[in-house]
Amino acid sequence: MSLGDNRLGKPVTKDMHTYDDNCEFEWINIVDNLDHYYWSHVINWLLATFLVRDFWFLNFWSVLDEIIELSWQHKLPHFRECWWDHVLLDVLLSNTVAIIIGMIIIKKFKFQQYSWFAKDTFTNPKKFEAVLIVIIVIIGNFLNNFFLMNQLWVPPKCWMVVYRLLIWFMLGHSAFRELHNSITDQNQSYQLRYLTYFTIAIETLISIKFLPDCGNLQNEDTPIYIWLPWLVVGLVSLLWWIKLQLKQSKQQIQPQSQETIQKQDKSRKGKKKD
Repeated sequence: MSLGDNRLGKPVTKDMHTYDDNCEFEWINIVDNLDHYYWSHVINWLLATFLVRDFWFLNFWSVLDEIIELSWQHKLPHFRECWWDHVLLDVLLSNTVAIIIGMIIIKKFKFQQYSWFAKDTFTNPKKFEAVLIVIIVIIGNFLNNFFLMNQLWVPPKCWMVVYRLLIWFMLGHSAFRELHNSITDQNQSYQLRYLTYFTIAIETLISIKFLPDCGNLQNEDTPIYIWLPWLVVGLVSLLWWIKLQLKQSKQQIQPQSQETIQKQDKSRKGKKKD
């Protein structure tokens, strides 16, 4: 790792800066947190807007990221933030601003807009499945970004973090379009989606491999009030997906059965005439 940058290959300090050092809602504390992570938020969400192209889904994703940080802050101290950092700096002043600017650009240049959240999202099997896939990829990508930095001893301002962001943007741009088009086009290819899933899996395996005695990770048990809601949401989503798939299969079988009955009736009538 240190061949590309002499800052690499060095353990992450245990007393690194966290964002909950002083949570007094004061101007000096707010300004102190307007560092490189704030601007990375703005750039990241501007690029994310060109991937997702759905204003409501992007805002859902924005809040989801903060929930993920709250859910993992007991493991990775870098996720610890003040309440006003989550709400004010992250969601309102960086994510939402970048999303609005991105959507204005998309509408101005008449780029294709996607519709992930719509009236039929929870009744259309393909759309619900696509949304679940997007959410899983989002969670995996977000966590891998920080855990890879921690496990591989990569400083936050290292060029590797920027390169990874750009690679994911190029891959995600085509993969999101491919996934969205597959909702209505049965002939849509799957290559880039499979490459995305494979990349997420590899990043996750690398994080797990270098997990022991790494960086700044805290060996604390996950409280029940964190893992139980995630488990419930996951199980409910899985059961709903299964229900939609079974319903779709049943609807596909019924027309075939009716066609078979009609053919049998015609053949019987033909035999009677003979």
